[in-house]
Amino acid sequence: MASPEDIERFIKNISLPTALTESLSRDIRLSFDFGVQAVEKVINQNILEINPEVIQFLENYNFDLVKGLNETLANQLRDTLKRGIINGDNSRVIAKDIKKIFETTKHRAEMIARTETARAYNFGALKAAESANVELLKYYSAVLDDRTSAICRRLSKKYSKDNAIPIDKEFIDKESGWRGLYPPAHVGCRSEAIYITKKHYPL
Repeated sequence: MASPEDIERFIKNISLPTALTESLSRDIRLSFDFGVQAVEKVINQNILEINPEVIQFLENYNFDLVKGLNETLANQLRDTLKRGIINGDNSRVIAKDIKKIFETTKHRAEMIARTETARAYNFGALKAAESANVELLKYYSAVLDDRTSAICRRLSKKYSKDNAIPIDKEFIDKESGWRGLYPPAHVGCRSEAIYITKKHYPL
């Protein structure tokens, strides 16, 4: 029977696949750049410099995100192994439970990746808007279909193009309590903040 020390040694050497974590980091950086480019098109100029602190923030954010996913995975595996040993489950049952954890973790990682790349895109757009020498406004744009969340429907209605707000103001949804300078408003959110000139139309 495996001892607690054996379990800890096993857990210590497990982490998310490198390809998955590298892909997540790459996609977040690319999404940030795409957000910057979206605003560059609106103002018809290149944002040549993004503060190095912003780049450092992205790198640290990626590290913390992957670290959090790995810690969650380790805790789930630890609990499953201990429970299996206490219950006297055979190796086949325990292996089946472990497989489920990895499948769930992969799905969760993919969902988080979609959410965080959306966050990086919107973060990049905001930073570009802040660096622009043109006064901009922003509005909340949601993808409206049968998958659209109630919160995004409310926000897109409240902060439509005709009700655009200054870029330093938060979008606020009183019903849910969510507030932020840009989407995502929830996990899996597909919305984005659109930046326009004060004339309400892109240049």
